Amino acid sequence: GMGLAAHWVAPTALLPDAIDWDEHHSGQRRDGIHFGLFGLIDKIARTLGVLLLGWGLAAVGYRGGTPSEAALTGFRALFGPGMGLLLLIAAGFMARYPLDRLAHQRLRDAMRTRQSGFPPIEP
Repeated sequence: GMGLAAHWVAPTALLPDAIDWDEHHSGQRRDGIHFGLFGLIDKIARTLGVLLLGWGLAAVGYRGGTPSEAALTGFRALFGPGMGLLLLIAAGFMARYPLDRLAHQRLRDAMRTRQSGFPPIEP
């Protein structure tokens, strides 16, 4: 449940931060483009996920109805270690995400300073 929650929440929560980063580096606010691409990529990924699931079920011998013992073993492999491996790969990418809380705060401060027209005050 926790892994699935992270799967749904993390990308959506990171999107505004990525938009801020893009604005800081490009000087343009492009929310619509980011949300549009996010939606498109999400739909493509869901479509590919359903397609791969169908292929995976066919590969383990599931043909509909009551699954055989071989198909059940295949289910366990696909949905246990198989999904765990994919989550570990995703966690590796997330661990390398360069925008942590402190970096995002610095980014927001720099954007506010640029919008105000005053140079930043160093502590």
